[in-house]
Amino acid sequence: MKSTLLLLIVAWVPIGHNAWAQHEHETSEAPLHAEQPAHAHIRHHVAVTPSLTSSLSAEEATGAIAGIGLDYEEHLGEVWGVGVYAEMLFAQPQTYLLTGLPLFIHPFSHFHLLLAPELKWAHEAEAWSRIPAFRAGAAYDIHFDHLSVSPTLNADFIEGQTELNYGLSIGWGF
Repeated sequence: MKSTLLLLIVAWVPIGHNAWAQHEHETSEAPLHAEQPAHAHIRHHVAVTPSLTSSLSAEEATGAIAGIGLDYEEHLGEVWGVGVYAEMLFAQPQTYLLTGLPLFIHPFSHFHLLLAPELKWAHEAEAWSRIPAFRAGAAYDIHFDHLSVSPTLNADFIEGQTELNYGLSIGWGF
């Protein structure tokens, strides 16, 4: 029941925002040729993120684990976006793969938040196991036309533990 309610909310929020944005545009006094940021027309964005992940749990403290991530976002207007990501963490003796379906929120220029249900896949002894998790994160986007560079910080909440994931995302908008 909770997942159905969450799905309905996530599905309706972008629709409501688009209707409000259309109303604001129609009632705006701004000229139609007003200056737009160079990246305003970009609807899709892909990025690769080299990262480090550290556990905040005393019993899990192993130092930073190197990783690499790939993500995609489709903008649903100025504020909202949806996407998918995968991130590989190279720990020893295990390898981890995190996959998620984020909701991106762009509250103001150059800054975005993300909220995502995710799965943490652990590979050890020739077998994969999966653990449900949740990610909350933030990034500051620096745009160079279609290219973006973004310092990122994410918190992964996994089985009562918190892991911080930080990196530098390099992306391309189209």
